[in-house]
Amino acid sequence: MIATPTKPSTARLTLGNSGLPSLPAASSPPPPPISVREPTPGQRSMLRGLLDRHFDADDGMYLDGLSDQALAERVNVPRVVVERMREAAYGPIRVSPEMVAIRTDAEKLSADIRDITAMVADLNKAGAAIMARIEQLIRKGGNPAPGARA
Repeated sequence: MIATPTKPSTARLTLGNSGLPSLPAASSPPPPPISVREPTPGQRSMLRGLLDRHFDADDGMYLDGLSDQALAERVNVPRVVVERMREAAYGPIRVSPEMVAIRTDAEKLSADIRDITAMVADLNKAGAAIMARIEQLIRKGGNPAPGARA
């Protein structure tokens, strides 16, 4: 007897925990949403203040290295509460963590450049004062003798 080819099944078999093939599970309804403890009016007020100070809605990013999680820990609420409140009032986060790190590094480098520029200005002032004192000593006493200190 010759075997006739059978039509392939459209159901995908997967290996279950037992190592035996199992059919896909029937789709079940999604689980009910997890209830989240709502913040108190005081916590809401604190969150609004923190978001006002530390979230740039125009750029869609936290300032000062903060995050939804950091604010949640400060106010003692679930992170999802901060996320929902931020998105409703200020919008989504639109800047990746990598871009935040680059921006933070750029701000630190800018601060370093300002500090170095101020140091150079101070050194230039000190150098000018030393040169003025040397010129004053030369005018006063003529040329100093070799090896003499001014």
